Amino acid sequence: MKGAIFDMDGTLLDSMQVWVHVGEQYLRNRGIEPEEGLGDVLFPMSMRDGAVYVKEKYSLPDPPDTIVTDMDAIVFAAYRDEVLPKPGVAAYLESLKKQGIPMAVATATNRPMVEAALARTGLAGYFKQIFTCTEIGAGKERPDIYLAAAKAFGTHPADTWCSRMRSMRLRRQRQPGFIRWGSTMRRAEMIRRRLPAWRTAMCGRFNLFPHKTVLENVMLAPVHVKKMEKGRTEALAKERIGKVGLADKVVFMADGRILEEGKPEEIFSNPKTPEARQFLRSVL
Repeated sequence: MKGAIFDMDGTLLDSMQVWVHVGEQYLRNRGIEPEEGLGDVLFPMSMRDGAVYVKEKYSLPDPPDTIVTDMDAIVFAAYRDEVLPKPGVAAYLESLKKQGIPMAVATATNRPMVEAALARTGLAGYFKQIFTCTEIGAGKERPDIYLAAAKAFGTHPADTWCSRMRSMRLRRQRQPGFIRWGSTMRRAEMIRRRLPAWRTAMCGRFNLFPHKTVLENVMLAPVHVKKMEKGRTEALAKERIGKVGLADKVVFMADGRILEEGKPEEIFSNPKTPEARQFLRSVL
């Protein structure tokens, strides 16, 4: 390894909850109590889409651009004053520094927020450069930002290490040959690619909630955005998760009793109990 590129949110900094709750904080600042679970609804959206949703949901007089500006101010204050490094980050960066390995940050977060947080937490001195998607002109689903960092190091992509926190971010990053930390491709990416009907609702910003299970992530948008009934949504989600190999076993329960359990393909294609057959007919 001759260079290291780090994502910031959720990798260097424990900042994901700031983004989850920014909409709720915005409303509370205006004296409005947000609905339960609003953060889960807004988080997969872009900031502007979230602003439009909040404006319409709460009948706000301000235009979306003003709401975005106010939300950005909330996030910036959190980065400037509150967000902390993830445990073990400083020690790991120090070890790379001692080895003479140059480091950079590649992030979708705006530069002022990045610089404010890194300066306050004492991490800024470890990084040769900061690269943002806005400045590069491409998102992190493309290799541009990582290639720019490798070019700054003067290293070949094959000798450059990339951290990754989110499960669905770096599909195209594999092409230049970067070394990556973590699993090569989480199965949640398979869901996004193989189930196009769910893609828009589930992955507006190519994010998954790290504090939720795969099933909860898959169910989130259909329930909150499409207003689907939870029981039907859960059955559909489990059926699709089973198709891509994420579920090892499905358990069907009724009245507090396990009536049937087995492999997903067995349960969904050939349910054995009348209750399971009736339920699946009603939701699939």
